Amino acid sequence: MANKLGLETAETAIVNAGKGRLAEGAGRSLAGRVAGGMVSESVLQEPPQSTPEQMWQNHAEGQDIWVGVARAGVEGAIAGGVMGAGDNIRGRRTEG
Repeated sequence: MANKLGLETAETAIVNAGKGRLAEGAGRSLAGRVAGGMVSESVLQEPPQSTPEQMWQNHAEGQDIWVGVARAGVEGAIAGGVMGAGDNIRGRRTEG
């Protein structure tokens, strides 16, 4: 979804490193890119990843499955928001 909006994600930043590709939405304002990246990572990507990871970790350790799940989700959202915002601070450069 973030890519369709022309936002940089951690994955596309790694893939495009050194390629100098221009995103479809690279013409967006700085505030629009940063806010969009923050929402994308903090809502759509990190919490759905962090919470099941914590649940599986609890299961593997024989603990109650719900221990620390809310905290993992919140920490994932915070970390994702920072990464998503940071990935979108600089605009992508054109080739050439």
